[in-house]
Amino acid sequence: MGRATTIAWTKSTLNLAWGCTKVTRECTNCYMYRLSEQFGKDPYTVNITKAGSSPHNMELAIKKMNSPMFVNSMSDTFHYGIPDAVLDEWFRTFKQHPEKQFQILTKRPERAREYFTTRKVPGNCWIGTSVGIRDAKPRIDILREIHAPILFLSCEPVLEDLGELNLYDIDWVIIGGESDKNHPRPMKPEWAESVVSQARNWGCAVFFKQMGGKGGDGAGGDLLNGVQIKEFPNGIS
Repeated sequence: MGRATTIAWTKSTLNLAWGCTKVTRECTNCYMYRLSEQFGKDPYTVNITKAGSSPHNMELAIKKMNSPMFVNSMSDTFHYGIPDAVLDEWFRTFKQHPEKQFQILTKRPERAREYFTTRKVPGNCWIGTSVGIRDAKPRIDILREIHAPILFLSCEPVLEDLGELNLYDIDWVIIGGESDKNHPRPMKPEWAESVVSQARNWGCAVFFKQMGGKGGDGAGGDLLNGVQIKEFPNGIS
């Protein structure tokens, strides 16, 4: 967690939990598992961090963060190991900071949909889901059922041609190849080009993060056909 981050599409990371479990092959080389070894943490057990353990600690952490901030880059906010009561506390605190924007990305949009069936998404919270393979595309339809001010997709890592995408009501699409220190799986440029073209046709803002390759964030460079694309939804930058 910090005020600065190498994740290009955000300005800070706010880690209220640490740990996750893999959902699909998109998760194979997730950086959280590698970093967990460095920090001596169990990556397969979801634990609430000190920052996420109380409203007071959250207040202290949020005040240090630049906006927008990516919530739980080391976990999944809607992992089933995080109780509704904890989520209630988190979202209540987010709402109390209208000057900040909170980006919540999940591979479990069905849990997010269930949670927000009886609750309103705060006006400063963006809700997104990951779609890097064709089998993950049903997540888009689930996400669309959530009434948030900004809905977004993270097509990262793109591991195959995603085919036709229904991006109705989607505000923002992030696209990127996989970065990994050992065995990154390659992304063909035409796969990314297809997503960019479709996002343009649907009127979505587009953020091309990286081509991917060996290394960390930014591996392979951030140009697609020699062009840098770094748009944010609703003119936010």
